[in-house]
Amino acid sequence: MNSNKRLSLFFGVIGVILGVVLTLVGILYYEEFVQVICIFIGAIIILVNIFPLLISAKEMKHSKRYAYNFIVSLSFIILGAIFIFNHGFVLSVILGSLLIIFPLIRIILARDHKRQFLTEIPLLALGIALFFNAGDLLFQIALITFGIVLAVLSLINIVLLMIHTKSFEDTVIDVESEEVE
Repeated sequence: MNSNKRLSLFFGVIGVILGVVLTLVGILYYEEFVQVICIFIGAIIILVNIFPLLISAKEMKHSKRYAYNFIVSLSFIILGAIFIFNHGFVLSVILGSLLIIFPLIRIILARDHKRQFLTEIPLLALGIALFFNAGDLLFQIALITFGIVLAVLSLINIVLLMIHTKSFEDTVIDVESEEVE
């Protein structure tokens, strides 16, 4: 088996293991997993929005057009803190509200309202689902589904690799090379 096939086999096995782990975590340790993920996401949201907040605060002294960026950055920093400290019902409602309000603002400010609306449909749908507190259930279903799909696709990859390797080994014909003068 050459190195590419070994690497494919390795990633296939890793995919199966990761898929099984994600499925089990989604079923058995969901609450702890959500807590760790929310702390991680909250920290990233805060870190990503600190610099834009500082820049827009500095630039707002010269021009008021940076007020929107300031409000958005500040809103996301507050959201990041809520992600870290309280990721229950309040988080779903706040995140759902933000995922409804910000796309609506972008639709209103866009030149082509119809195109922007079509672009924002996934965020609006997610915002509505989170607003009605379906986010926890949606995330658990997505985690379990992702784990199962990853494990199944990785198993299929391994089986196809083995079938391909076996059929390739059966059809190899040894041909002795002749020197050309």
